[in-house]
Amino acid sequence: MNTFSEILKMSITSSITIFVVLLARLALKKMPKLFSYLLWAIVLFKLLCPMTIPSPLSLFNVFGQWESQKSMEVVNLPNEYLDAQLYIDSPQPQTSDLEAKAINIGEHSPILGSSEKGNIFAYIWLIGIIALCTYSIIQFVRLKRQLIGSSAFSENICLADHIDSPFVMGIFRPKIYLPSWIDGNEREYIILHEKQHIHRGDHIFKLLAFCALCLHWFNAMVWLSFVLASKDMEMSCDEAVIKKSSNDIRAEYSASILKFATKRRSFSITPVAFGEGDTKSRIKNVLNYKKPSLLIIIIAVILCLSLAICLVTSPENKNDETIHNPFGNRYSISEVVYQDIRYDTAYVVYPDFILTDEHVFMIKENNNFDHIIDGWHSFGPIEEFKLEEENFDKYFYEFKEEASKLREDNQTSWQWLINDKDGYSYYVLQQKNGDVYIALLYGDEDHFTDPESDDSNIRYLFKVIPWDDTSLTIKDEYGNILHDFRESTIYVCYDSIEPVVKPSIMLSARDNSFQFVYSMFSSYLAIGEYELTDEKLTLRDGDRVFIFDVVGDTFVFDAENSYPIPKYRYSADSYEYISPVPDGAVFFNTLSEIISDSESTDTPTDKENLNTDIR
Repeated sequence: MNTFSEILKMSITSSITIFVVLLARLALKKMPKLFSYLLWAIVLFKLLCPMTIPSPLSLFNVFGQWESQKSMEVVNLPNEYLDAQLYIDSPQPQTSDLEAKAINIGEHSPILGSSEKGNIFAYIWLIGIIALCTYSIIQFVRLKRQLIGSSAFSENICLADHIDSPFVMGIFRPKIYLPSWIDGNEREYIILHEKQHIHRGDHIFKLLAFCALCLHWFNAMVWLSFVLASKDMEMSCDEAVIKKSSNDIRAEYSASILKFATKRRSFSITPVAFGEGDTKSRIKNVLNYKKPSLLIIIIAVILCLSLAICLVTSPENKNDETIHNPFGNRYSISEVVYQDIRYDTAYVVYPDFILTDEHVFMIKENNNFDHIIDGWHSFGPIEEFKLEEENFDKYFYEFKEEASKLREDNQTSWQWLINDKDGYSYYVLQQKNGDVYIALLYGDEDHFTDPESDDSNIRYLFKVIPWDDTSLTIKDEYGNILHDFRESTIYVCYDSIEPVVKPSIMLSARDNSFQFVYSMFSSYLAIGEYELTDEKLTLRDGDRVFIFDVVGDTFVFDAENSYPIPKYRYSADSYEYISPVPDGAVFFNTLSEIISDSESTDTPTDKENLNTDIR
């Protein structure tokens, strides 16, 4: 799917290149066909090479920097993230502004649509490639059969009885094959024609052109360019032979073109053959050929070089601020860069963030100490400030050197001011290389009245990336979705001894998939399909099976009938090994637990009694 998407993008830009070359080809109509032929090399480069060369002279600047901005498409955030009640601590924009300005970085191609539809197109694309390659192989095998009994004439030239037209075959050691019935007078300039093909590397060019045709077979413009490039190849080769001949052979040469064209049975896309091309145009071009003047050659060279520079290159990115602007995006955490080990702040699911175009900072926290129900907490505007050692480095514990390096590499930073009732705030860092970090600062309330007694500390430093809901899927090596967790319910074991991320079960409503994360110290993540009845929850990951009893809205771990969970040592000064999920451990529905906690400060369920009653 990803490969096909890239091919599709290359095909779109190449279509623009083909269109420009067609216009230039008209302008070069009276000039030697060699220049028209050279222009097709630009098209071939665009069709096969994904590399871009930025230049202010690129013709694609006219098209609004399509290539450099294709990943900045503005779309609305899903309604499920905007319909939730926003908790307001300070002024914020209207919801309509937020909906209009928020950006979802996940690419939603108007052509490909959903991933499933995109996969169908990708399979059709592969089928087309296989069909073209199969056709070419069949043609090659047929041609090889026609060469049975061919005899060497001289050097790399062979004579064959069963072919209709001369052609070149081979890559590294190409040979010229001639029909054995060609007479001596005609043979000389036909051999010159085929040798000219080899000298210019036309047999390599046509093979690469065929590869481009296979990759972009769905694009009619590519088929047109293949036909016209073959035509220009032959006419430019005809002109080279006429130019090298001491006598005027235009009449005889034209007669040969006509003769071989009438004998040729079909158009072949593999070998470079003498009889290929538009017969009428070739004969007309040969008969009208005149040696070009030096001025015409200079004009043609300048035009071709100018077009090569303008078409091969891509737009320069002059708007670094737009590309690296952190605002107008939703973010998810890609890496926990730093965590203060002195505190047990147990995240169950790490938060997501939104930085609106109006610089409003929003957070969606899904952890066990936040009571916002499936909603976004708006902290209001964040303000730009200068990152210094006194307001950044000193707040880290055993991270001073790394913090200093981050500060030196920082381009711009913003702070949501410490005015929250819980006394914490956030830093947003935009680095010079475009990376974005978000730091969680727990503030000391006395800092406002007595700066000398400031005991504030940064608990977390997150590296964040633009959010894409496909990150909640697990794919195979071909990009096909194996497990889809975009509509899931999370159950958490709050009583676990895990210090940071509590054991959790994620059950997908989309495809009956599960994830069972039982320990932050384990490299094994149980993933598979689950079976849920009124009495049992069964998680199956191959031979590994985990069993839970269903009690109301909770799941209770049945260690005796489950695959064994390893035990880990949880502190440097302790040699006791404890299982993070013991027998009888209770997993609570996250949303139900938040609702219960928000209704009362008392514990909603006596978990110890629940364990005793069940076991």
